[in-house]
Amino acid sequence: MIHVFDAYIDSMNEIIDPLNIHTRETASPAGPLLLRSTIDSASIGRLEEALTDLFYGRLLEDRRRRFGRAEGLIRTQPKIVLWLSVTGILVALGLAMTGGLPYQGYRLELLFALFFAATGMLSFLLTRCHRWLITPSPSFWRSIAKKLARNLLKAAREAAPFDAEYTLDGDSVTYFRTVNGVKKVAWQRPLRGRRVSGAGFTLLLNDERAIAPSLIILHQPSAEMDAWLDRHGCFAPSVEQV
Repeated sequence: MIHVFDAYIDSMNEIIDPLNIHTRETASPAGPLLLRSTIDSASIGRLEEALTDLFYGRLLEDRRRRFGRAEGLIRTQPKIVLWLSVTGILVALGLAMTGGLPYQGYRLELLFALFFAATGMLSFLLTRCHRWLITPSPSFWRSIAKKLARNLLKAAREAAPFDAEYTLDGDSVTYFRTVNGVKKVAWQRPLRGRRVSGAGFTLLLNDERAIAPSLIILHQPSAEMDAWLDRHGCFAPSVEQV
C-alpha cells in the first residue's frame, strides 16, 4: 500500500502549483477567463491545511471502498478457521480412539491434532489482524494526507511570494507565475476530468475516485469559473464521491 502512496506523491511532484487567497477574475463575453492571485506564505499555510483535510477524507473513502467489499469475509474468516480446526481436532481424536494412524513409528493422528490446534491459535491472531485492517488509523492516514498536500504545494512554497495568473481559453488553461516582476509560463494543460473545489483551490481529477490531481488551480472558486469548467465537461463529482 505504501508503494501506491509513493506513486501518488511521484505524480504530484510533476505539478507546478500556484496558490491564492487574494484573487481577481475578469472575462469578456467572447474572450478567455482570467484569474489572478497574490500568493504568500500565509495563504500557502491555509491551503496546505485545506488540502490535507480534503486528501484525508478521500483517502479514508478510498480505503472504505476497497475494504468494504471484503469486510464480510474478513469478519467471518477467523470463525471459519476456528471451526475447521475444531473439526480437525475431533477427527484426529476419533482416529486415536479407534487405533490411530501409525506410520513408521509415528502417530499421524496426533500430528494432525497438533496441526489443527495450531490452526485454531491462528484464528485468534487473524481476529487481531483483521481488526487493524477494518479499523482505520486516523494518525496514519492523516500523515499520508499531509505529505500529499506538502508535495503538491512544494514549488509554490519555494517561489512565494509571487503573483499567479490563470488564463482559461477554450478547453485549456495556461498558468503564469510572476516572481520579482518577471512573468513566466509555468504550464499549459487541457481542461478535462472531474473537479473538486475547496477554500482557495480547484483540483481536476482524471476520475471521481482519483486521489492525485492532474492539475490544480489555486484560485477562490466562483460561479463564473464553475460555469466555464462545466461547459468543458469538468463537472463536480456526485456527493458520495467527494
